[in-house]
Amino acid sequence: MFGRSERQRRSQEQALYWSGMKKDRLAALLFLGALGASAALAKERASPRTNLVLARAGNVEIVLAEGEYIARNSEDFNCWPSYYGQFIARVSLNGRTVESSLGERGVCAGPWSLRLQDYNHDGQPDFNIGIQENRANSFYELFTIGRDGKVRTLNVRHDDGSVDDSVTAETTGNSTTFDVTASGFRAKSRDNPPDPDVAYWMTLYEWKDGMFHERATIPAARSKK
Repeated sequence: MFGRSERQRRSQEQALYWSGMKKDRLAALLFLGALGASAALAKERASPRTNLVLARAGNVEIVLAEGEYIARNSEDFNCWPSYYGQFIARVSLNGRTVESSLGERGVCAGPWSLRLQDYNHDGQPDFNIGIQENRANSFYELFTIGRDGKVRTLNVRHDDGSVDDSVTAETTGNSTTFDVTASGFRAKSRDNPPDPDVAYWMTLYEWKDGMFHERATIPAARSKK
């Protein structure tokens, strides 16, 4: 069983990893090496991709502008980042196309369906893109589409005081649907390995002062037969 603090530690380590991936491809390759995967082998099994639409919903597309497809699976995580490289968001708005950089990232698989919701009730569509943390959960990075068509991240203040743009939630794909509430949303996550007493965790995020705030994480008891 992993307690709340252990789950947070694992989440923070993975968040640092993906932050490094966005900033520095070399750091990402070194991390893969630390997992026992040879960067040279990874490159040998990769094939280049450009301008590849991997997700869409309505007038929004998520595009691998320049990157590669990696064929083999990882031993340490449930999936290898199947696509890795420079991603962009394309929004069709009033007869024109607005492009926003999503930086350098990896996704587990594609193509997939993008899930549009309004997390903070500002009338603008929001979405998320996840990368799998383990066999149970993913880190879902939060984005919003402005009235100008530009895509920006939504910040989250966690209960330990740290601020980033992602939440941990049960893996349901590269994009997931949250339970939108009157003041924000709820995200379900699970322990890995499974906790015999806890079916899942439900974390409440409230929108206030321009960001989401993690308010409470409540365990749901597993039914006893």
